[in-house]
Order: sequence, then C-alpha cells, then structure tokens
Amino acid sequence: IQNIDQDFETFAFELTARVASVLDADYCGFVEVDAETNQMRIIAGHGWEQEEFAESAIPITESTLAGYTLIQQRPVIIENMNEDNLFDDFKRLFPYPIFSSMSVIAGTNDAPLGVLGVYTRQMRQFSQDDLNFVQAAANILATLIRRRTNELFLRESEQKTRGVVEHSYDGIRLLDENGVVIAWNAANERITGLKR
Repeated sequence: IQNIDQDFETFAFELTARVASVLDADYCGFVEVDAETNQMRIIAGHGWEQEEFAESAIPITESTLAGYTLIQQRPVIIENMNEDNLFDDFKRLFPYPIFSSMSVIAGTNDAPLGVLGVYTRQMRQFSQDDLNFVQAAANILATLIRRRTNELFLRESEQKTRGVVEHSYDGIRLLDENGVVIAWNAANERITGLKR
C-alpha cells in the first residue's frame, strides 16, 4: 500500500515541476482533499521545501486559495494576490511572495479530489491555453488518485478474501483456467492429506 502512495507522490512532484517549468511559474502545488476530515493535505509542490508543509492540514474554507477554488467550483485566476484580503490563511500557511495565481479542481465539482495551483512572484496574466494546460495536468492527477483508490480497494478485498479462505473449515482449492490446482487452504490439507 505504501508503494502506491509513494509512486503517486513521486509522479505528483514531477508533474508540479513540469507544470511550473512549462508556465515559467515560481511555484506549483497540489493538495489532495480528505473528504472524511473536510481538509486538504499538500501532496507535492515545486519551488519550496516540501518538509515545511509535510504535516499541514489545510481547511476547506474561503480563506485558503485551494478551499476557495473548491467552494467556487471553478478555476480561480488572481492577477494580484496583494489586492485581495480573502486569502489570509493561505498567506499565513504559504509565506512566500506571490503576486499572481491560478488554481483548478482535480476531479469533478461533485467529487473534488484536489486542487492544482500555479503561483508567480511577478504579475502574470494567465491565458486560456495556460488554464487548459493546468486543468489537463489536474485531470491526470485525478485519474491517478482514482486508480490508487481502486488499487487499494482491490488489495484490501483480496486480503479479506484470502483470510476467509484460509480460515474456512471447508476445504477450498483454487484452480487455474486449465483445471490445475494452484492453491488450497489448510482445511483442504486436513481433509485430503495433501500438503501445499
């Protein structure tokens, strides 16, 4: 399970670095939504030390840029962050100089999985092409989150099934498509006398 999370985080780091490079942005970050706690967690970023934010839980409120993006249910582009007092929590959590920003939802409005944001230290007018590019990157991250979730579910289901089979009092044999026995449980050993 840990490898799936590490693979996703490694990819997310690489993607945020690529997005920042293509858009010539100073910072790029991805936060993932935790629906159970109604908070977000920084998964990856480019342009800052990741350790600074490793354990940061970010509330989904209008006082954070990512939270505001989720609440608005649309991309948010701000040309001058200094004119806007909406994001006081964001500025406190992210103490780097930011002038312009763009953030988009990864996932759908009904089922948001995270927010991908791009930030610059100089004033920047982001184009529709910039927005489309960042949204495409966010869509990739959303697809990977869904895949990770499905893989985790399948692994947990497989472990539960193995536990049920192994602890069953009934003899159970698993056959491949050619009818060859590929596994059996302890009860089958007891009943047939055959060892694994």
